[in-house]
Amino acid sequence: MDNYLAKNRFSDYFLTMANLEARQLSNLAAKLADRHLKNAIVRNDFKNDIQNFIAHQLQSIRTTKNDSECRQCVSNISKNAPTSTRRIASWRLAALRLLPQRSLL
Repeated sequence: MDNYLAKNRFSDYFLTMANLEARQLSNLAAKLADRHLKNAIVRNDFKNDIQNFIAHQLQSIRTTKNDSECRQCVSNISKNAPTSTRRIASWRLAALRLLPQRSLL
């Protein structure tokens, strides 16, 4: 049963929504990193950056007192989850830029 008198009912809602978006973002980032990043160090750095971003947004939701800040954190996570072909292509391009440049020696 929902508790409509709970003080943190809205933050629980935003935390749940952020966790759903975060899981989607994390899964997609892992797929793209495994498929397109051949260097293990770069791949792990990319995955760690995504996880740190998600952790920061979730921590912000837990500590904030304002619903608009919670809404902004959920929006930040969902904005970074590419849903269109154009955004996936831009992620691939960004992932290729992270690869170390080979010298011609």
